[in-house]
Amino acid sequence: MNRKLLDPFEPEYPEAIEACLDDEYAVKCAFSHNGELLATSRSDGFCYIWDMDTLNVMRKLSHSDTALAGLSWSRSGRYILTYDEAGVCVVWDLQTQTVRVRVEFGSAIACARMHPRNSAQFVVCPVREAPSLVTIGKGESAEPMIQQILISAESVDQKTKAASSTCCCFGKKGIYAFFGTSKGAIHAVHTATLEVTCSVKLSSSAVNTVARNPRGSDIVTSSSDRILRVCEVYLPGQETRRKVVAAGTPPSITVITKIQDIVNRVHW
Repeated sequence: MNRKLLDPFEPEYPEAIEACLDDEYAVKCAFSHNGELLATSRSDGFCYIWDMDTLNVMRKLSHSDTALAGLSWSRSGRYILTYDEAGVCVVWDLQTQTVRVRVEFGSAIACARMHPRNSAQFVVCPVREAPSLVTIGKGESAEPMIQQILISAESVDQKTKAASSTCCCFGKKGIYAFFGTSKGAIHAVHTATLEVTCSVKLSSSAVNTVARNPRGSDIVTSSSDRILRVCEVYLPGQETRRKVVAAGTPPSITVITKIQDIVNRVHW
């Protein structure tokens, strides 16, 4: 087709749908690390695991009666983390079809992510509590260790007096974890010491989503002001796209690109 006849402001959609999964309304979905499996979290509390080769359901995980808020895969694809609006996090073992650990928090879960290299750790961001790093015990009867992370005093909840975060993600190797707040700030926390290494305020709007580059140290954020921000991250001991950051280099998070839909002003 002649490109000059196309409307430049019309969004591009696929001309044909190759396949459709016979599933009800899915709240969130995520592919496994190798892309062979797809997990969908549903509003009825179930999590379906789909085989992308046969497009059939491999596992049906019953989390609870509460609607699921999201999910996160482990690097190996054996474990998957599901969390709901009631503050319950469950790590499933897909090989044995059993619950590996179940952790309850006092408020709804805004975001939770599994460690990219250690399947026994994950971070949780409750709505009215400080974010926590959860370490699963080695034995079946061992209790999980929950460590709260004090990110900043700027986003303190008036009821619980705890600094909460709206979203989170791990770095490339899990050395650092990034947390976004309702005040528009990003905090980089070292996962070993749980200390804030670097903080930067991106805007006055809340940070809704933060994600990392799987092949580098860059991160991208989506805020309520409808702007995507690509940030270049320099942190001690972490590899970047250009070099390995030395121990004496000051940590920094710098915005290098901003993407915004000026015409339609839609949310990303």
